[in-house]
Amino acid sequence: VVGTLDEALRILKNEVRQKRPVSVGLQADPAACVRQCIDRGFQPDLLQLLPSLQEKTHLLIERGAVVLVEPPPLESDTSLLCWSVDGHAAKTMRAVGQIAADSLDSSRADTPDRLRWIETAPRALGRTFAKMQCLEMDRHESASFVTRVRSEYPAVRLSLEEAGT
Repeated sequence: VVGTLDEALRILKNEVRQKRPVSVGLQADPAACVRQCIDRGFQPDLLQLLPSLQEKTHLLIERGAVVLVEPPPLESDTSLLCWSVDGHAAKTMRAVGQIAADSLDSSRADTPDRLRWIETAPRALGRTFAKMQCLEMDRHESASFVTRVRSEYPAVRLSLEEAGT
């Protein structure tokens, strides 16, 4: 996640040159970003459609941009579990990520995707989210994860968003 279109384009250019897949999120003034994208001929894959920008974004949508929609609600027996750390995050975040991976139910069909997310999210999300990560877990998985993290890494902050909240 970056704050300017120039920075996003630099990352995209470097990764494409090295033939590596990349996703870049741009968090900046939406009106300025849309205007810059159109002026510079940059075509985003995803857009957040804001009512005030509908007029300007129609060109990007016509060219193939997909409009982001609200994420689907969590399944009734799952929670979105987020963890974050202060200080020297890299080592602790890797260790807590491993605890999360160990806590996952291998019989669930989405477990390979969730394991991949644990592994790739730190690189994909960059420095902005280096000290925080979230993952959807069922109640058994989250109970196992929370118990172990609280005993091994008590300084890690945990938050839990249950389905329907």
